[in-house]
Amino acid sequence: MRTIPQLVTDIYGSLALLTAMQIDLFTPLGDGPLNIDDLAAKLDIAPNRLQRLVNLLIAEGLLMEQADGRLANGEEANRTLVKGRPHYRGGAHEAYTAAWSACLKTAESLSSGRPAAPLEFDGSDLERAKAVLRGLAPQAVSGATEMLKRLDLSSHHHLLDIGGGSGALSLSLLAALPGLTATVVDIPAIIPAAQEMLAEEPQADRCHILAGDALQGPLPPHDLAVMRNFLQLFGPDDIRRALKTCRAAIAPDGRLCVFGYVLDDDRRGPPMALGADMLFLNYYAEGAAYTRADYSSWLDEAGFTVAAMHSIPGGQTLIVAVPH
Repeated sequence: MRTIPQLVTDIYGSLALLTAMQIDLFTPLGDGPLNIDDLAAKLDIAPNRLQRLVNLLIAEGLLMEQADGRLANGEEANRTLVKGRPHYRGGAHEAYTAAWSACLKTAESLSSGRPAAPLEFDGSDLERAKAVLRGLAPQAVSGATEMLKRLDLSSHHHLLDIGGGSGALSLSLLAALPGLTATVVDIPAIIPAAQEMLAEEPQADRCHILAGDALQGPLPPHDLAVMRNFLQLFGPDDIRRALKTCRAAIAPDGRLCVFGYVLDDDRRGPPMALGADMLFLNYYAEGAAYTRADYSSWLDEAGFTVAAMHSIPGGQTLIVAVPH
């Protein structure tokens, strides 16, 4: 168990990471080590000020200082925070900023009985919507990677990406599965931003974006459905509706993949799901992190059988279900 001073000071490492992502500090080091002056010049920041951030990043293992004093990326930073690399997730700083800012309002959310930082989009701010979608995209791509790693998806023909936002998960699956087409269903306010972002992608001709109600339906026919970080937005009654709506449109030999922060049945872990559950107090009126038993029960009620539950990197769970 960590002490109170540790809990208070641990946040500084997180904020150093956020700052480094915001200024794209790791990308210039992707081509090799640099001294502090050269790195500062590339970032257009005074070396003496940048050094103070760099010292903390070294302490956290995100940067390494070589014997000659030059700086190099740590292994994980080099793999995931250098722009242009396959596992790049540096754009997620926008989502982290929103989430951490929301968590600062938890006391207000508890006292008022309603979310103090609700995630609402009315369609009037296209740039904000695009920023949110960009922030969520790296995790969506990771979700597709986990599906491809754990499941043989070669027999599927049409993917339904429910609440899929920018379509980042769909696009990753389409790139790997040439026989697949995809439909992304999301709320009308998200559609203009999603369409603008999708138009830039090479798989856009095989991915259709549809404004629709995933709770009430009807949904397009499909043999592979994904609900990534979707069900946890709602209370139990709406979750039941969403699953039944999906079940009505899925092929008998289809599969449903549900991603989310899933609690152990005793609700004492895992830590990432507990943290997400606190965050959701600030975001959603009814949304929450639910238990493995909750999901199994709701899926069974809707006409699905849970085939597998996988703990995946990043603290989420991938639930795979099939019609019964």
